[in-house]
Amino acid sequence: MEIGMEALYTFLRSRNIPEENIIKLRDDKIDVSVIELMDDRALAVYIPAYGDRIAARKFCSEYQRKGASTQTKIVSDLTKNQLTNADIKLNRTNLLDELISQFIDPNLLNRTFTFGYINERGAEAPAVSRDVYSAFWMDFYDYATEGQDMRVPILSHKRMEAEWKAIGRILLKGFQDHGYFPCMLAKAFTAALLFGEKSVTPDLLFESFLSYISKEERDLVNKAIEEDLDYEEEEEMIDFLGRMGVKCIPVKENLKATLFSVAHKMIIQKPKYALDKMSEVVGPKLRQVFDNVDRLQQLYDI
Repeated sequence: MEIGMEALYTFLRSRNIPEENIIKLRDDKIDVSVIELMDDRALAVYIPAYGDRIAARKFCSEYQRKGASTQTKIVSDLTKNQLTNADIKLNRTNLLDELISQFIDPNLLNRTFTFGYINERGAEAPAVSRDVYSAFWMDFYDYATEGQDMRVPILSHKRMEAEWKAIGRILLKGFQDHGYFPCMLAKAFTAALLFGEKSVTPDLLFESFLSYISKEERDLVNKAIEEDLDYEEEEEMIDFLGRMGVKCIPVKENLKATLFSVAHKMIIQKPKYALDKMSEVVGPKLRQVFDNVDRLQQLYDI
């Protein structure tokens, strides 16, 4: 098992896990077979970053499956293209466009780096990197999405295939390295992002739609489904449906079906180009982490 332990430690060093953490693993006799039995909280004592824990589990799983005779190849396969530490300097005031520009390069997913802010003293610490992802998504919500409590991307002439794939890489890298996930993206949108449109159930779609519209609109829609509206409320509903692109006012019996169609249009159809291009990057990798939609949705409950 010594070979397996050394292979594991070599892999962890390639991801810049601090040497004191690796020594603690060695002292506590944590090897490839033990890691597979540890829950996430216990493993976090040794490997703090969520993305590093996912990578370590994958390494151990492949090592156990392929055997010690291929350990050198496994380390090579899982660490190839890992570069030495590098700093990426960003302007805080133009963070959205600058980070997208950086992640146009697909090789960035395989690099180890930290972020720093230009002209800000003390803004180059490793902790800043997580802040960069958080700040990026806040800017993204403000300037590149629409919706209320939950949002979906807005298509723009500024963002073509390369830019949407770059945004997918930002989502993936932030999650791999820091466990950061943009949970203001609508649940149905992220389900389709990872598992495809067919994975989105009617209930999930409608829940996402209710979070996408305003509280006043949400209250109106819920009331319209459950009971009769008065004249003023009926006028508000007609206006709401008109803003959603509904040309013909449905009778009460058909209202919920119409609302499901509207939900599909706003949550899936309108951002479909962005969804498809981001999914090409995000889907294959994060499906290795989340087995199904229910596992993905647990992120929203944290």
